[in-house]
Amino acid sequence: MVKNKNNKLHQLFIAFVKIGVFGYGGGSATIPLFHKEVVDRFKWMTEDEFSDMLSIMHMLPGPMQTKMAGYVGYKVKGILGILSGLAGIILPSLMLMISLLLTLDSLNSEDPRIIGLKLAVLPVVGILMSLLTWQFYKKSEKTVGIPVTMLLIVLSGILLIPLNFHPGMVILPLLLFAFFRPKEDRKALFVGSAIFVMLLTVGLLFKFDVMSVPTLGTVGLAGGNDYVKIFLAFFIPGIIGFGGGPASIPLFKAEVVERYGWLSDEGFAEIIGLGNTLPGVTATKIAGYVGFDVGAVDGVIGSLIGMSVGIFAMVAPSLIAMIILLNLLTKHKDSPRVKRLSNYVKPTIAVLLGMLAFNFFYDAARGLNVIQTLIMALLSLVLLKKFKVHPVFVIIGALIYGVIYGWLFLS
Repeated sequence: MVKNKNNKLHQLFIAFVKIGVFGYGGGSATIPLFHKEVVDRFKWMTEDEFSDMLSIMHMLPGPMQTKMAGYVGYKVKGILGILSGLAGIILPSLMLMISLLLTLDSLNSEDPRIIGLKLAVLPVVGILMSLLTWQFYKKSEKTVGIPVTMLLIVLSGILLIPLNFHPGMVILPLLLFAFFRPKEDRKALFVGSAIFVMLLTVGLLFKFDVMSVPTLGTVGLAGGNDYVKIFLAFFIPGIIGFGGGPASIPLFKAEVVERYGWLSDEGFAEIIGLGNTLPGVTATKIAGYVGFDVGAVDGVIGSLIGMSVGIFAMVAPSLIAMIILLNLLTKHKDSPRVKRLSNYVKPTIAVLLGMLAFNFFYDAARGLNVIQTLIMALLSLVLLKKFKVHPVFVIIGALIYGVIYGWLFLS
């Protein structure tokens, strides 16, 4: 674990506040910002460790940002680091959301300025994703060679795009193949590839839609403690919410609206709309606000307890699993088998990042237009690569442009 006098809790907090405040576009959009702060700026992790973190993260349920912030915080400063990292990534946008919901009847997420703001950041994030995709490809090329890299890219691409596999279903068999591969020769490569395909075929037979999973509503707690109810309401989406924030929304609704009746359909739609308008982790904003609102019957202290319980239930399961798995990898990091885990998963991570980059560019082209998207993407590339501008400042520029563009052309 990285612990020294140069690693201050306030550095963790400020680094993750920046990511939380400027992390528009969902959890995936913040990966380049995490990379910039964690690997490039503070050097809390190496490239290989960051790759391992992304691999394990995609295999587990729960919000991406909280898993990354919590694990990096743990790696740098233990339990206090977890608290500092999670506070930085969660609290600013959550406090803003609670303030707005307490003072405004609603925030018009259809306001042209808000729409323009959300569209303008997409080309920047697309470029950031593209740069990371290229980095992972080049590192894979150096460690396992071009033929193996291309084979794994093609296999991963087929499984992730047309077959729509969950990333965890691709990464887990690949890790097993890398770990149990007997030796570094061509015969082993093709035998291992065959095992990889067989494992994925088995995975396909068990593939199911997590959005159709029942919400375990039979665990009734009528008349029970509200804080226990808050915990269960968000613990369940936290352990079965594969697929990011959007995949968890039906699970939230089933618990918060249908099971416990804490919100009406209209109230739930309002916090979803506001949650998506603001930066940061949507899942924890929802968990924190609902906990805050339900706990309000016991006053300010009750609100704070309810908010903390909701966030803990949402974040803790997957973060604990992630810390355990990555600690095992770190403990045996000098083993040739463990080294192969990092090497063989890089092509799949490159494919995942490339898919995200394409989606961001596609959405930007549809919302702005192709010409604007290309200009903003090229300008971002020049600022990031030639002038070494920090991504946060490029994103700020894009947000300002988006507000102006929405006000002038989308009204």
